[in-house]
Order: sequence, then C-alpha cells, then structure tokens
Amino acid sequence: MKPAAFSPDGQRILTVGEREPARLWNAEGRLLALLDAEAERTYSATFSQDGQRIATSHCTSLGDNDICSSGYARLWDDDGQPVTLFAQGAGVRWVSFGPGNAMVSAECAELANSRCVTDMVRVWDPAGQLLAVLEGRRFLNPLRHVEFDASGARILAYSATEAALWTGAGELLVKLDAPTNHLWTVRFSPDGQLVIVTSSGPDPGRFNLYKTQVRLWDKDGRFLADLPARHEGYVKATAMTADHGLLLTAGLDGLVQIWDTSSAAGTLSGQLTGHSGFCSLPATARMAAGWRLWPMTVCVYGMRIETCSPIWKHGPPRYTLHASVGRATCWPRWPVMC
Repeated sequence: MKPAAFSPDGQRILTVGEREPARLWNAEGRLLALLDAEAERTYSATFSQDGQRIATSHCTSLGDNDICSSGYARLWDDDGQPVTLFAQGAGVRWVSFGPGNAMVSAECAELANSRCVTDMVRVWDPAGQLLAVLEGRRFLNPLRHVEFDASGARILAYSATEAALWTGAGELLVKLDAPTNHLWTVRFSPDGQLVIVTSSGPDPGRFNLYKTQVRLWDKDGRFLADLPARHEGYVKATAMTADHGLLLTAGLDGLVQIWDTSSAAGTLSGQLTGHSGFCSLPATARMAAGWRLWPMTVCVYGMRIETCSPIWKHGPPRYTLHASVGRATCWPRWPVMC
C-alpha cells in the first residue's frame, strides 16, 4: 500500500495499492468509487486543499522492468466522478495540489526505445489546462515526488539522485542534487521556510557501509546546515514542527533523533529508542561448485537471516535472502535493505 490520506474535512479517505486503482471511501469505511480501474498502475492520488477535487496519476502501458511508456492524470470531484483528463503523454508519476487548486505534475519528457530518458515538471490550472513547463532542470532518473509549498510560492521535485527548487512562477532557484548519494526524502517544512533533504552515500571510513546525510536549505535555495546524523542506515522519514523549531529523523536502524533547528546550524537534542534495531552481518557467500567466493555485507532490519541461496549461476552473483519475516534480494559486496 501507498500512503493513505483524509480529505481536509475528514469525511473522505483515499487509498492507493501498489498495483491497484485508487479507492475513495467515506469516513465509515464504505467504498464510494474506484478511480480508473482500467489503468495499468496508479502512482498517486491526492485531495485538493479545499477537498472539492481529487487528482490521480496513471500509467496505461507498462514495459520491461515496469517502465511506463504512456499515461495521464485525471481530475475527479469529491464523490469520485471524473471531471477531466490532463497531462496525457508518456506517463505521469505524481500530481500535487497547491493553493487555489493549481496543480503540479511530475512526468516523462522524452521516450527512447520505449523507456523514459528524461522527466519534467509542469504546472496546471484548476481546470487541467497547462500553465507552464518548469525550465532549467530535466531529470535523468524517474521523478518520485513534486509539491508546492504551503503558500504556492515554491515548487520542489526530486528523483533518486536529483532535486530542484523553483519559484511558483517557474524560475529555477537551486539544484539540490546528490551525485554520489541516494536521495530518500526531499520535503518542505510545514511553513515552507525550509527544505529538508535526506540522503545516503558510501562511507569512506567503513567498508561497504553507507553514511547518512540530513541537510537543510532555506526557501530561496541557500544552504543552511549539514546535520551530523548518527543513524546506522538510511533516513527515510522526517517530520518538523509548524514553526520549524524541531525536526525528527527516523532511520532504518530503529532510532528517531530529535533536532533543534531553531538556529541555522541545528543541534541534536534527543533520541528515541526501543524500535526494532539494525543488524550488520559481515559474511562470505559460498557459491555452488566451481563458483568464486564473494565477500558480502548484508544489512538486516528487524529480521533474522536463515538461509542465503543463489538465484542464478551466470552473470553477477545474486542471492535470495530468506529471513524469518519476508524476503529480500541481496547482491554480494553491497549493503542491502530487507
């Protein structure tokens, strides 16, 4: 399941399955509508700020490796009745509402050999008419998210390694890329004054392990602070108080850290413990007869490894890691999330 959402008045609920259509429910749990059940995949479903409209993004043609080659976005009323199609093209990965029900979309800009090679961000009016294509930045990796800030004066979008901040008028302010890192979350603070970026990259001091970074930027694209995060593993969730005075970072190590961000530097003020922890298991994976031995570091979060068996014999050595809860795929000599 993808994140669910209440309408602003709390009377409607939107849910989106990983490979299923979005569903609209009332507050009592009665299904009101399926939103485009014929689409191959639904990427996002969001309420407008006044709760009168719903926007969904869809793929209509999935190719190899789940690459979308065609899709669209659709507007709905608050009862789940279709209003209009927009952003028809190579595939829309995300749609978000801003003030006044303006919309911003993350979508494919260019197809080559049936796959998207660059992504772009476009702005739409409340009726689904195109207002602008945001210039100065084309994304080489699939966009994960795009959003307005609370006032509609800024727009933020990011992929796995690239991020950018624009004014609401479409002027590029700054690129927040992480060329050697993986971006996990890029979000505005609730008041729109800050941008919080979490990423991870190779830690030169620890073989085969990753270093987490939490960085703060202001709304005009000026770098403020690199918080000395102490998570073992990735930070995949953040939350901030309305006055952006405190920041929470939640890592896959089971720790939640509390940061005082009332000053530009940011300082660690506390840590919450007690959740399932992080386990780092150095190991040597032994292959079948005639295969090489490969050193492997496996990161396991809240699981106990039982067996690690090969999937195929040719090409890069690959293993299926069987754990006491769930399954994961691991590659030799790389850290793996389970």
